[in-house]
Amino acid sequence: MSVIVPSYTYLYIRLISINQLIMKEDNIESLRKIKDINHFLEYIRLFYPGLNLKNRTIVEIQRDLNCIYTKIIGKILSISPINLQNFLKDYLLKYEIKNIKTLIINSIIGEPLETKKQKLNLIAEELIGNLDFIKELVKKSSLEEIQFYLRGTIYYQTVREGIFHFKNTDEIFILVAFLDRLYFEILLRAKIGLDKKEKTIIGLYIDYLIESYNLIAIYRGIKSKLEKNLLKQLLIENHLFLNSNKIDELIQLNDISKFIENLNEYFITLELFKVSRKKVSITEKEFKRSIDDIYHTYFLNKFQNLIDDIKSITLFQVIEFLIKKKNEINHEIYPSLLNIIHKKFENLKIEI
Repeated sequence: MSVIVPSYTYLYIRLISINQLIMKEDNIESLRKIKDINHFLEYIRLFYPGLNLKNRTIVEIQRDLNCIYTKIIGKILSISPINLQNFLKDYLLKYEIKNIKTLIINSIIGEPLETKKQKLNLIAEELIGNLDFIKELVKKSSLEEIQFYLRGTIYYQTVREGIFHFKNTDEIFILVAFLDRLYFEILLRAKIGLDKKEKTIIGLYIDYLIESYNLIAIYRGIKSKLEKNLLKQLLIENHLFLNSNKIDELIQLNDISKFIENLNEYFITLELFKVSRKKVSITEKEFKRSIDDIYHTYFLNKFQNLIDDIKSITLFQVIEFLIKKKNEINHEIYPSLLNIIHKKFENLKIEI
């Protein structure tokens, strides 16, 4: 029996069919024009194989999309060289952390066991080899049980600090924020095991994710009037476009409009955006989307002209897939779905 040893050449060939699942611009334009929920689901199923057309709630559809996205990452992971496998497993930890956050919050509000199970992404757990871990964790009904079960894991210290803060303030935000920070700390450490070409592409992607996270954390901190020293604790010390002085300057701002204005002015002054055809436009209404747009456009443009290095081209295509599919779900499918449902209820009000 022949055994296929994963290589970047083999992965490159397999990605040809997988990349057909990325929506093109004309597909996205067509998506935006659909007004009927059934037609909408049938259309996106072309790019999300196995989507359950019987799902009708936004939560069910979004959960289904994320599970399908995770399955496709699993296909890529299974045929990837070891360093890329390790990165993709670290990348998928965001779903495990989301599962842990869900279980912690549900233990506070006291949801039934079956309800908790339905909210979890078990596909990601299986891919990273932690399915038994999460199945046991879901059985823990109190914060104390959860904290005790997590002893000896990468999550214990963070969860312990977060639960301590929650018990003293009755505020869950910090516990959730600490877990978010932990994810990006894990990603930052993932750069250590990469070779030169992998670090050039995957490392830049990690830098972009971390800086985007830092900006969103500062934005939320200013909006919620979070104490400045506490806000600093939520950030990751890693820089792409913004150095430490700039980050400190942004943290000290108290007005969100000043924060947005400051960021826009700063990005416009950067040489790489001066020569870009795409105008920098960060808005408060769509802050996360506009930040994502800046960073992923920079990343995609930087490597779009790779032509003679199969390893670099393949690495770029994997990251491109991660970026574009996630943007499809968060910035195209989900908003379009909300718009269809909103219009439906508007029409019902008119009929009544």
